[in-house]
This record gives sequence, C-alpha cells and structure tokens, in this order.
Amino acid sequence: MILAENMKSNYWLFFLAYNLILLAITIYSYSQIDLNLTLSANYFYQIIQQKLIYLGYFNRHFSAIIYGFLYLFLFIFYFLIFKNTKEKKLKLNQVWILIFSTIFILLFSYPAFSHDIFNYIFDARILIYHQHNPWLYTALDFPTDLWTRFMHWTHRTYPYGPFWLTASLLPYTLGFGKFILTLFNFKLFLSLAYLGNCYLIYKIISLPAMVFFAFNPLVINESLVSPHLDGLMTLFGLLAIFLYLKRKKNLGLMSLGASILIKYATLGYLPLFFLKIKKEWRSWGAFTLTLIAIIIQILMRELLPWYFLPLFPLGVMLNNQKLSHLLVALSLGGILYYLPYLYFGDYTPVAKHWRNYLFISPLILSLLINLLNFFQKSE
Repeated sequence: MILAENMKSNYWLFFLAYNLILLAITIYSYSQIDLNLTLSANYFYQIIQQKLIYLGYFNRHFSAIIYGFLYLFLFIFYFLIFKNTKEKKLKLNQVWILIFSTIFILLFSYPAFSHDIFNYIFDARILIYHQHNPWLYTALDFPTDLWTRFMHWTHRTYPYGPFWLTASLLPYTLGFGKFILTLFNFKLFLSLAYLGNCYLIYKIISLPAMVFFAFNPLVINESLVSPHLDGLMTLFGLLAIFLYLKRKKNLGLMSLGASILIKYATLGYLPLFFLKIKKEWRSWGAFTLTLIAIIIQILMRELLPWYFLPLFPLGVMLNNQKLSHLLVALSLGGILYYLPYLYFGDYTPVAKHWRNYLFISPLILSLLINLLNFFQKSE
C-alpha cells in the first residue's frame, strides 16, 4: 500500500522488488531444463543446476508451490503498476524502464513451460543446415543430429505460415551453428516482438493500455519466458492497424498479410479494414472473429494459453471494463494451466483434467461475477 500511495518517492524500491521477482522466475525456470541439455560445464553452474533439477524433477510438489507464489507476486506487481499508471503516479519513462528491465532479465530465463522454441530452431535448421523442405521432413528424419535431443514433437512437419520460416532464418543464421547462441537469438528476436507490441499499443491506444498488456503475467510468460511466434504475429497485426490509422491502408494490408502468413489467427483483424460501420463495432467484430479463430485452433489441436496473445491488443482497444476483467481472468487461467504439469510431472489424464479445469475456472468465475453485477444493476 505504501508503494501504491507514494510511488513517486518509492519508485526505485518498487523497481528493485519487481526485478527481484523477475530474477527469481528466471532462476526457477532452470528447474525445468531438459535433462539432455548442458548449457555450461562450469563447476559452480553445475552445482546450482543440479539443485534446481532436483527441485523441478524430484520435489515437484514444492516446485509447484514456488511457481504459484512467484506468479502471485507477479500479478500483484501487475495490478500495482496498472493502478499507479492510471492514477498518473508512474511516468512514461518509468514505465519504459520497467519494460526494458523485464525484457533484459527474462531474456536469460530458460523456456521452461513450452518446447516450441526448440521446434522453431529445428525447422530453420532443416532448411539451412540439412537443406531439406521442413514442410516435407521432420526432425525424426535426421536422427544423428544432436539438436533433436532437446525437442518434443519430433514427428511433425512444419505447421506454420511461410513468413515465420523466413523470419526465423535470421536468428538461426546469427547463431553460427552454436546451439546456446541460437537459442538466445530466438529469445531475443521474440523479445523484440514483445517490445514492438508494447510500443504500438502505446501509439495506437494509450499508456494505461500498454501497461495492461506489457505487465500481464500471461503475456510476459508467453512472450519472454517461453516465447512463441504468436507474439510476432501480433506485432504485424498491430502494425497493420497503426498504418491503417495513419491512412496507409495498402501498407497496413501488407503488414496484416505478413501476420496471417506467420499464423492464421489474425485473419480476425480484417473487420478493422473492410467493414464500413462504427469504429467500436469494427473492434468488437475483430475481437469476436479472432476469438473464433483461436477456438478453431483449440478444437483442431488442444487448449494452449499462448493462442490468446493476439486477443489482448484488441481487448485493450475496446476499453471495456468487463472485458478487461475477463482478460485478467484468462491470464490467471493461463498461468494456472501449468501447475498440474509442474505438480505431476507429466500430462496424464488426471493432469489434463486439472489443467483444463484450472484454465477455465477463473473465466467462469469472472463471467458469473459480471452477470451478478448486471442483474443487481437491473433491479
């Protein structure tokens, strides 16, 4: 409360506390490191890594508790930063300092909650190193390649749009064949997409809107800790909107095309360009169609939290309090989604049941609260 009431005088104390939580999340992320992966042979690093591996793999109940508390604190900081921004106790430069420190610290985190980044790397490797078509070849077709040791889903061919494969060649090439450098290149590349998303939301909407997006724990988790290409897809979608508002419709459509050619969920952004109706209705149309595209992805594959990343900018654009509450509930569900795996160690049928239940429960609770408030006001 003292921090919330006196942010101007306590900013650097707040900054330190927030960054300590980020540092703790970064350290904790290495408790989930793949057992086949050795990042360093340094003696002191190995001592620390072995203790973290013991925590993550052999003391799972305690590991899940630590995860829960770390992200609980991250939510607390999220609310404090948003509250103080809306009350104009945080200046623009102070918010940017927090964003840059978030990116810098979490750049060094291990992609603990998803193996997708390893698949991104190997898709580019199939094309560049093995000189084969990743749409036709899988990682299993290269059994002698040591980089397959860190992958899951080795049986699948390339599932995304062509523009992502093209974009991913840059961080892969700059890795110069070194796995660790390539991994952190991909993390940096997708972290820059997160930074671009923050900037565009600020330019298109407002500073509080940027804060609502930038410090959201689910956005942070899926953009910086375990980054996904959905962040880059969202970046080009937002750039399309920005260009359209600057009366550069053709450039905007080219940017939206690039977004759709990364992954297809931002097809839902099209109403913002073509429907000749009120701006608010166009935004609701884009939000609804994007949500439908995400639901289709879920029905075709499975429920995955990072699918919802392109929904957040549209949500903050609508500036609807009830919708904001739902997005926060969605974020909480997305963070709770990982608890069963951390607790059980595998996605058994029981773990999958708890995973889906924990994801949906905050959304249902938020909807019930909104309905209750609606009926109370209508009496």
